[in-house]
Amino acid sequence: MSYQIGKRYPVRCVRIWKCRDGERKLADLQYADRYGWVPVIGPEHEDAEHINFPHLHYHVDLRFVAAHAFNARLYALKWAYPGKSEEEYLGRLLGLPVTTKDADPVRFDGLVIETEVGTRPLLCKRAMPTFPRAIARWIPQLETAYAECQLKPGLVCPHRGIPLADFVQPDGTVTCPGHGLRFNAVTGRLLAASVKASDLNVEPQQRLSQWGQSANEVAPQQVQDGFGSSDLGDAPT
Repeated sequence: MSYQIGKRYPVRCVRIWKCRDGERKLADLQYADRYGWVPVIGPEHEDAEHINFPHLHYHVDLRFVAAHAFNARLYALKWAYPGKSEEEYLGRLLGLPVTTKDADPVRFDGLVIETEVGTRPLLCKRAMPTFPRAIARWIPQLETAYAECQLKPGLVCPHRGIPLADFVQPDGTVTCPGHGLRFNAVTGRLLAASVKASDLNVEPQQRLSQWGQSANEVAPQQVQDGFGSSDLGDAPT
């Protein structure tokens, strides 16, 4: 489905509890709402093999992050990395995972991390930022590993199973917001970094016979970028 700004949708969310000596306390997570929930996209996974990140984690679904949390992180990035393009700042926002690996009870003085998964009705506040492929060091390794792979039915990334139907571009390409692999949405084939979108010759109206829907039907809505967008509020648990 294509999400529209200002409309409410059921969204998969997680929140993290710190548990010690019988007490549970919500972890203070960036992007969390007032109840500790963080909207996520795709399944829980680790990326030890190609990205050197062995911890179990989720990726944040920035379309549903509250405006104050989104802008706070954006301003922090602009302070830490001055002079970058707006696209790169937005792309870097995708790089903050929600880590869910259990803490070592001995090393961390009895602290145990618990993950709670639920579905919450959240407002769509912005389009998903473009993944910053130019600064993702793991792209060559991933492209080599998945060179012969195709999108799974339903436009699902073969790497970690993130659904991509909402991110198809007018030129017929789709880039995974999780790790940056780019595909031809019509054929499902992986596109290497050297392939330009202008070289694809893909007609947006061409039927996606593998998926049973047209590129036009899965193309994202024309939406605002989310800068300074108002937080319309989230429903309590």
